[in-house]
Amino acid sequence: ELIEEDEAWSLVRESGLLDEAVIQGSLKPTYFEVLTAIAFLYFSKKKVDCVVLEVGLGGRFDATNVCQADLVILTPLGLEHQAVLGQSLREIAYEKCGVIHAGAAVITASQEPEAMEVIEEEVRLKKAILLKASEEIKVISEEVTLEKQRFTFQGLFGSEGSFSLHLLGAHQLENASLAYAALRTLGERFHWPLQSEALKEGFSRVSCPGRLEILRKEPWLLLDGAHNTQSAQVLKKALHDQFHFKKIWVILGMLRDKNPRAFVEILGDLPLAQISLVPVQSYRAFSPEEIFGQLKSLPCPVKTSASLQEALEQALSCADSQDAVVVTGSLYLVGEVKKSFDLKVCYANQR
Repeated sequence: ELIEEDEAWSLVRESGLLDEAVIQGSLKPTYFEVLTAIAFLYFSKKKVDCVVLEVGLGGRFDATNVCQADLVILTPLGLEHQAVLGQSLREIAYEKCGVIHAGAAVITASQEPEAMEVIEEEVRLKKAILLKASEEIKVISEEVTLEKQRFTFQGLFGSEGSFSLHLLGAHQLENASLAYAALRTLGERFHWPLQSEALKEGFSRVSCPGRLEILRKEPWLLLDGAHNTQSAQVLKKALHDQFHFKKIWVILGMLRDKNPRAFVEILGDLPLAQISLVPVQSYRAFSPEEIFGQLKSLPCPVKTSASLQEALEQALSCADSQDAVVVTGSLYLVGEVKKSFDLKVCYANQR
């Protein structure tokens, strides 16, 4: 649940971060720094037992890193935000590992060798404890449908029977293993009596809007917030493995710190009917014309659209029951679909 708007503004005022003296000073807080500060203030007032923080960018110099985390989860690292974090995977891994503090438990997904070398070295220097989830916990897939995945965990923490997850994509099973390892590690560290049935209930209730989210069928409309080459690979694999679309219409918008050409080249193996480039409502976004300039030499048909609404209506009118329209490239763009698109268009003539 989100903090109520009135309470959020009260926390902002109490923090003093928007006082004129602060704003006019030399150290002007960023939007994310203000959010992080009021979040900590809110957690303190509520006397919470445990806080899950997602790092904003990198780790070492991120606003969230003022806390001393008891447990750190490292998802697969890739080349992103290179202008800030560094050009190589080794440099990026070093910045990410800045959130590791002395004695912390560190749970990592499978990583590229150069990233894993940095993680292992930082863990050693900080005298932390490393758990490689992909090696210590095996995920056995039992059932995969377009509604859910059923699976079991085997390994370090034993076997607890079947779990279910209402998220699509094999990558979500790896994410599930990280979450499971984190919960069991915290339970052991703080002597929390986490019951198997409670864990299973928690996993079954997980949702992740905008990640392989299906809004309609025949023709299909999918939303996926993939925005870098790593997530493009994941999206391509999921579309190939879990769906069998005859043609795919892609609606794409991206921010300026992304690489549209590399992103689209990865999707090139899919049966692409057309890529429609649309504006994203952010000052940080590429214009459709700018992206077109990067993609025009590619073999797949590419066009610009004046608006998201225009692109959606055109693609859905051309697609048949075995085709899909996939909106991707930015979580901002996915959010626009969910917030402003007329769903009557999506569900018209749905079978």
